[in-house]
Amino acid sequence: MRKHIEQNKNLLNNFNPLEEKHLLEELSCSIKIKEIKKDEHILKEGNSCDTLTYIIKGCFRQYTEIESNEVNFLFYFETDFV
Repeated sequence: MRKHIEQNKNLLNNFNPLEEKHLLEELSCSIKIKEIKKDEHILKEGNSCDTLTYIIKGCFRQYTEIESNEVNFLFYFETDFV
């Protein structure tokens, strides 16, 4: 994960500007690596989000249900934040 943070530190710094020496230190304290299995949700409709998810491997889709049909409206891929 540290490699991925290093590669994206400029992007992360846009969210919360920190001095270079403190950026990795601050992020390392709050990062949790979690495997999400296929068909598992990271957020369900009606719930609020309190995390920022970074995709190391795989992809996510954002969808809604309209008349009992799932309608996709966003896709997220490796190195994206969700």
